[in-house]
Amino acid sequence: MEIQVIEKTNGRINRVTGTTIKERLRVCAYCRVSTDNEEQLNSYQSQLKYYDEKINSCSPYNVKNLFDVYKKVLEVGAARWRVFDLGFQGDFVDKKQKFNLESYYYDLIQSTRKILQDYLANNRKDVLEMEINNIFRTAFLDMREEDYIKFDLTKELNLRLNFSPCDYIASHQLSIRSNGIGTLCQYFHNPIFDYKQAGLDVSKALENRIPFEEDEITMGDLQYCSKCKYCMVCNSGCRSRALFLTGDIHDADPGACYLHQLVHREIMSMLPNYVQSIYEGYINPNGLEPKYNTEDFKRFLKEKGYNA
Repeated sequence: MEIQVIEKTNGRINRVTGTTIKERLRVCAYCRVSTDNEEQLNSYQSQLKYYDEKINSCSPYNVKNLFDVYKKVLEVGAARWRVFDLGFQGDFVDKKQKFNLESYYYDLIQSTRKILQDYLANNRKDVLEMEINNIFRTAFLDMREEDYIKFDLTKELNLRLNFSPCDYIASHQLSIRSNGIGTLCQYFHNPIFDYKQAGLDVSKALENRIPFEEDEITMGDLQYCSKCKYCMVCNSGCRSRALFLTGDIHDADPGACYLHQLVHREIMSMLPNYVQSIYEGYINPNGLEPKYNTEDFKRFLKEKGYNA
């Protein structure tokens, strides 16, 4: 009898072609329990946790393939597409240990550049409203230079200090959780509306709006950000990320301090000249430099368990 030894392979094998599968598979998970016994709940939760870790990983792979997601968004005919930056509040230890700060943001900027090259070259702004959080908005392209000829930075800055640093509060941001609680976003967990308590009656829920800290803060309350040179274009970054990393909701967002200088250097030069001109006009030449540098950002992440 002849024994055939099958050597171990690196990676998954396509059973039809026999070749190694290199790309990430598109999968879904089926989780179930077979009885009504209460102890089965632990089994179900364990299944969910296992597959959530395996499927919903936020990795450099996802960032590198952002352009493919963009093309799919165009293909399905979506009217609006928004990309969120990391909030860093996840608890999966494995992801924290594998995270590389410079690599992630390098890939994010490069993916954004590739997207913008297509977006601008094919004049897609009337087809898709796009926002890549803290990097680009379609609204940039709707600005008109003639509207900013008499722009007074000092006056505009003084007006800005009276409003929330998060412009989503005033416009269109609301996240509704599976338990019926409405929050400002997926990163802040303070309840604003309780739709379940209101019997899913939207009008009743709106009447019983719950005061929340994020809504009471103004840009003027942020002692450093309000004096930063990028105040008018950065909008102080993310208040949730600032709170999570520094422990102070009024402090500067280390992520925004790091990212916005990359945006200024790598992204703005790609936009039309009139947009660049308006953007530069919003930067305060007498303002402070961003409060936190790369090493500061890494230090904050390491304190949260990241191998930054």
